[in-house]
Formats: sequence, structure tokens, C-alpha cells
Amino acid sequence: MQLIHSTTTAVFAALTAVAVVGCNSDSDDQAASDDSTSVEAARADLDALYKGDYRNAFEQKNPDLFLRHISDDFTATLVDGTIGSAEVLRQFFPLLIQSIDRVIDHNVTIEDVQIKDDRIEAVVTLTTIMDRRSPANVVYTEISVGTFLDKFVRDKDGVLKEVAGDQLRVSVTGAPRP
Repeated sequence: MQLIHSTTTAVFAALTAVAVVGCNSDSDDQAASDDSTSVEAARADLDALYKGDYRNAFEQKNPDLFLRHISDDFTATLVDGTIGSAEVLRQFFPLLIQSIDRVIDHNVTIEDVQIKDDRIEAVVTLTTIMDRRSPANVVYTEISVGTFLDKFVRDKDGVLKEVAGDQLRVSVTGAPRP
């Protein structure tokens, strides 16, 4: 069960995304309006990414849909203080994808979005129910609920790149299927 917990928490620490939207204005009223519009646009981009490439990576068993959004300098800090890197995630994520039999439900709640400098910071809660297959070929159902503080930027081509994902809280339970 510890392996299930540690692998899932590492992945879900990285399964969060946000967009970068800049804002410049000369008047305070215009700046407030632009900030509101930028936050709304960032929230829409987040929603599209979570329900698009991130979900599809699991459902289509295509890790590249997720990994293309991970920056080379990505770090993830888990609740226990463990820090993960892009390199580790790129090695681990394809193995996780192979272990998934099916995604039963994947729900995203975007709790807060803020624009800070060249980044979007978002507090996001992910609730996922999936069937996974252990190395011993036992199928079990896993339920994961995690809340994360994520930070993203856009690359020169406009693709969202996750640069950090801090796990704020997580709960993972799993049991073999009868």
C-alpha cells in the first residue's frame, strides 16, 4: 500500500496546470478590469488543460500528452517534504500510465487563481478514481484526493509548462477488486 501511496502522490503532485496571462494598464480601473479578465482567461485555460491533455493522457494511455507540459526545471514538493524533479517524473509517469486499467472518474476543482509576475498560481483539487494493476497482476481500485498549489508559464510557442507543484494535502486509498 505504501508503493501505491507514494507513486500516486508523486504523480498527482505533478498533475496540475495553469496558464500565464500578462496584464499592463495605465489606469487603476483598467488594471482592475484587465486583472479580472486575465484571471478569468487563466481559469479557462486551466480548465481546458485539466479536462484536455491531462485527462486524455490517462484515458488514452499516452503519457506525452501530460509530459509535454512539464518544464525542464519542474519541481514538486510533496506533503512529507520530498522534492521531485522533471527527470524523475519523466521516468515514472509512463510506468504509471501502463498500470492503469481504466479511469472511472477524474474531477477538477479550481479553487483559486492568481497572476503573479510571469506566472499563474492556482490552488487546485483533483479527485480521481481509477482501476490499477499491480506488478503482481492484482487489479485494485484507487481513490485519490489531492490539493495542490501549482505554477505555470507559457513557452515561446504558447504551450503551458508547469514549473512547480506543491502538494498541500493528499489522501489516497486503494483496495483489491473482488
